[in-house]
Amino acid sequence: MITHIHSQGLLADIDPTNPGMEFYGGEKFLPDRWLYSATDGKLLSRDDLGTLAPNPIYWDDSYVKAYLTKEGDIVKYKGGKLGKIEGKVIAIADILGDWREEIITPVPCELRIYTTTIPATRRHAWLMEDPIYRNDASHVSMGYLYPPQLTKPMTAETKR
Repeated sequence: MITHIHSQGLLADIDPTNPGMEFYGGEKFLPDRWLYSATDGKLLSRDDLGTLAPNPIYWDDSYVKAYLTKEGDIVKYKGGKLGKIEGKVIAIADILGDWREEIITPVPCELRIYTTTIPATRRHAWLMEDPIYRNDASHVSMGYLYPPQLTKPMTAETKR
């Protein structure tokens, strides 16, 4: 039972074995973590995802999101590590326009944009065309990193 949650959680489709979205949270000062199905509230896992507030990201050619851990690893739930970034994340958004998202970090004397090298076989409109997504992405400039959300989660049916 969740009694008191600190920081952020996660709401995204990260589990390829569970249809729909999942939500994740936990106690900041305790090892307790919970991953629930957002569809029916079923407890799916008590695994630690490597951070209390993982940042979800469309990274590969899948509608199931990967996420960033506090160590800078880009991870696919039940699928392993896909990459690593350096620096503090200041933005996650589809800035290059292929429907997958990029990660922006500052490191000394540089601004880095991390992008996937995994080829895409699916074609979709630029995520910035979604007004909710674009508004969420612009809020990052205020200094609070909350990855942008689409009006509807990405599925094969949302192809434009």
